[in-house]
Amino acid sequence: MGKSLTPTATPSSDTQSANRNISRKEAEKNTIIAIQATMFSKVFPGKVLAKLVDNRTVLDFLITRIKEANLVSKIAIVTSDLDSDLPIVEEGKRLGVEVIRGPHDDLIKRFIFAADELSANYLIPIPGSNPLLDLEALDNLIDAHHSGDWEYSFNDHFDGVMLGTGSEIVNVDLLRKLDKQKLTKEQRIVGTLFVRQHAQQFKVQRFKENIGMQWVSFYVDSLEDLKRVSKIAEHVSSLNNQNIKSFIQEYPLYGCSQKTPAQEIGMEKLFIHPEKLNAVMSSENGNMDTSYPVSIELSLTMRCNF
Repeated sequence: MGKSLTPTATPSSDTQSANRNISRKEAEKNTIIAIQATMFSKVFPGKVLAKLVDNRTVLDFLITRIKEANLVSKIAIVTSDLDSDLPIVEEGKRLGVEVIRGPHDDLIKRFIFAADELSANYLIPIPGSNPLLDLEALDNLIDAHHSGDWEYSFNDHFDGVMLGTGSEIVNVDLLRKLDKQKLTKEQRIVGTLFVRQHAQQFKVQRFKENIGMQWVSFYVDSLEDLKRVSKIAEHVSSLNNQNIKSFIQEYPLYGCSQKTPAQEIGMEKLFIHPEKLNAVMSSENGNMDTSYPVSIELSLTMRCNF
């Protein structure tokens, strides 16, 4: 995998040199992997506790992989203080992982609680519904983050890894800065959204992997997603982007959900959705198919772009 960097802000040579004196081992002692998980979902409630493979939950599969990779010593599940999330607390206990609870609508505060509880200076947020996390890419990202004076680094973007396999790392000091900002409800719920929206204000590293599979998505947001991801987990021995890419090139239908509504498709999906093809063919005088007025906008969400 490539390791080219696209910095949003360039760190000074002095701070770069200082940071390079921090050993990876020292950084690992001050880093926590925070797995964000709640039972809430409008489409697939309790998805993180759904069975993925070998009668193991999505959380079990993900946490086991993270432990085996041994990238950092501190791992925690970050969930809400709602009673509805008690099953996640129990799953954390079963898996022998620390569980940190906080406001349901404020992921930033939950991250800070976790960092304070486990004495961390760096935090790696991982969605609990992303069992195909690329741990090799995360390893690269950790090295890259500590190569300069970065506040935030991420690899899940157009030139990065496949959606649902990516990761990010954020300095806890930056989280504290965010907590003092006047943020929208959405920005607090998502966590690092404000940083990505206003990257020019921070020292952000957009780390490239150049996998070139922008149309795929491995987020487990529905039962259909769970079935696809389960099949990949069963048949790909080492779950990194290169191996998953090879599998998807051979079996492309596992790359993204085939049950996406017709309104959410682009021209490349006409043969998958005959309803869309019929609508285009029936339009008069070559006019735009007005029955799908937001198709382009929705395709840009990268939910499943070929």
